[in-house]
Amino acid sequence: MQQVSFPGGESPDEVISALEALVRDLRRLRAGLSPTDDDLRDAPQLDQWRLTRKELPALMGIADRHPVLGWGPRYLRTSQLYALGPKWARTHSRYYILRGEAGPVPHDDEVVGLT
Repeated sequence: MQQVSFPGGESPDEVISALEALVRDLRRLRAGLSPTDDDLRDAPQLDQWRLTRKELPALMGIADRHPVLGWGPRYLRTSQLYALGPKWARTHSRYYILRGEAGPVPHDDEVVGLT
């Protein structure tokens, strides 16, 4: 069996369960339904809140044949990384085939961030 790592320290079952719950909730919200009393019963309260960003596991490298950025080689930072195999990676949006080892790190202004 091939070795697969799951960044973030959670087990695959925990990640799958959390993502299934998120998809279920997003579908309900998209349909115009508000969270139920049961959804909010044990929810923590957040006071003095504001929007922010947090760092998530991702990959950076030179991508080619990207369905959004095109077929030419381009430095990019992937969306959140969920699973990493010996020759592939699964991010939030797609699989990547992993090829050569990393070279020098590009300057930030050369990296395209994807969401």
